[in-house]
Amino acid sequence: MKLGLRLGLNTPCVPAQRYVGIADEYGGAYAGYSVRKMRDDYTGNSIRVRIEGTTSEQDIGFDSGGNLDTQSLLSFCGSGTGLVTVIYDQIGNNNAVQYADSEQPMIVNSGSLVTIKNRPAIKFDGENDDFHNVFNVNNQTDVAFFSVSSVEDIPTTSSETQAIFGRAGIYLRYITNSGGSIEGSLRDKVSNNRFRRFANMSSETEPVHTISSIIHGDDSINVTFNGTTSSSLNTSITGLTNSPIFFGSRSSQKLDGHIQELLFYFTNKRDDYVNIEGNMNNYFNVH
Repeated sequence: MKLGLRLGLNTPCVPAQRYVGIADEYGGAYAGYSVRKMRDDYTGNSIRVRIEGTTSEQDIGFDSGGNLDTQSLLSFCGSGTGLVTVIYDQIGNNNAVQYADSEQPMIVNSGSLVTIKNRPAIKFDGENDDFHNVFNVNNQTDVAFFSVSSVEDIPTTSSETQAIFGRAGIYLRYITNSGGSIEGSLRDKVSNNRFRRFANMSSETEPVHTISSIIHGDDSINVTFNGTTSSSLNTSITGLTNSPIFFGSRSSQKLDGHIQELLFYFTNKRDDYVNIEGNMNNYFNVH
């Protein structure tokens, strides 16, 4: 009887582990912007960066772990300051573009990466920086808009109000209400009624790092702030008013702070919003 070994037979094939982004886990998003990769099959970049004082620009993508490719970013900027000209939409085709040099927010400051809690962050200057007309809200009923952002100082007067995103009657912003709050607003297209909710942040230490959202579904609206949800307000929204969405401003309400991630749904995410915000917190370590 001959004895022998059969090598390499019936060896199990182990597939490569699939990357699971926040938009994979919680599907149906309309638009998404982030300093991390948001979905597995996205093959584009995170941001486009210009070196201040030059016309030199470069797209910056992700490393193998889905994080912003900070090595390529810092290599490109050298000792210079990197300004963001585009934040790419990782869901659709609604890229946030800023052509005006003086209105481009910062991602690298004189050769040093801008970060919050060791994660890259796009810094808006509170004076000029923003992105105009990124996409339009028009006639939707159920929405869920999420942000990971910061504000340097809690507003103490109405003139210090600062918007994370929005325009007209649809927005999420930092205001002075009750010693400092996140305010979310939606406006009905037919009645022109504005429905607002507030989440208090007056006890927070400045600068304030936030995960905040505005949720509308099942005929009610809520606003969230770092795991706390406002009381519900019953609504009668038949369709949202036509409104362009800006990032980092709402008219003169310029953000003096940072944006790390924005995620927009035109669907009811009331059953998922806690988990979506949990996913954001696990990555960005906000609270």
